[in-house]
Amino acid sequence: MNIAKKLLLITAAFCLLAGCAKPEPAPAPQDEPPRVTMGNPWSSWDTLAAAEEAVGFSLDLPETVGTSYEAEVFRVMNGAATVLEVTYRDGDTAITVRKSPGEGQDIAGVYGFDFSEECQWQSGKIYTVYREKETETEPCALYLALDHDGYSWSVYAPNGFAGDAAQDFLSALYE
Repeated sequence: MNIAKKLLLITAAFCLLAGCAKPEPAPAPQDEPPRVTMGNPWSSWDTLAAAEEAVGFSLDLPETVGTSYEAEVFRVMNGAATVLEVTYRDGDTAITVRKSPGEGQDIAGVYGFDFSEECQWQSGKIYTVYREKETETEPCALYLALDHDGYSWSVYAPNGFAGDAAQDFLSALYE
């Protein structure tokens, strides 16, 4: 084998071995801000009584609303806002009720609703219905916002209120 062929083989071997070298990692960007994480402000409780004790006021709703909505999830937020949250279920349907001291507060925790209408309950009490834009594929989410006895309330139905559920919750609140 002549010298030229040997040099060509050696050069080819170096090229192949150089291609197997591990590339250096790209330097981290210097203008990214440090990441900050926040703790969850909600605490969960096993019973309504325990949640009420933790928040310092009672929900003033029964654990069964109407004939079928059972209270199942109990949460409390103590901090800048104090909120008692209870999720009621009837099968796959969930309705979340929130109560907070002080009237006129937006405590629903849901956003993007494009329609609202002020309504009047049988006793003359005023409440507001908020509705998401309707689509052909998704049920219309609704929530009710109201003030009652020095508290702000929201009643949120992510898949709408089935049957008389809205009236059942308003009756439980106002009567």
